[in-house]
Amino acid sequence: MMRVTNKSNLYDPLKLLSFRVFFDNEDEDQAEKAHKVVSHLQTLETDALVAESKKFFQWIVQHNVQTHLVYATVLLEFFHSKELLVHKKQVVTEAKQDKSRYVVIYDMDGKVFSKIYNSVREIREDTGKKPSKICKYKI
Repeated sequence: MMRVTNKSNLYDPLKLLSFRVFFDNEDEDQAEKAHKVVSHLQTLETDALVAESKKFFQWIVQHNVQTHLVYATVLLEFFHSKELLVHKKQVVTEAKQDKSRYVVIYDMDGKVFSKIYNSVREIREDTGKKPSKICKYKI
């Protein structure tokens, strides 16, 4: 089986990835690319690494990473090993409800992005905040 993927939305600090055709069983390829990125990230100073962790978080929150699950999992494990993104336990936050109820606006050092969530549980899985600590505003 073959699938075509546009990697323009992929977290790629090394700029190694491009529009490509993928074939099934590419997990080794994803892991290999992730390890190259990890090698690059290990050379960064602390401030630059924190900035990259924010870019990575934005990518896994905003985009569907199902086709890049191995790649994203390896990178999340690396950031966890550096005590970064510790509230984001898994790459993919499973939606158990179908109705969109909450818009969360993230402001990460002036870079603003948003995501629509179906439940407070999903917000907690991405942010680590307890439901009582989530500020709600009526729009």
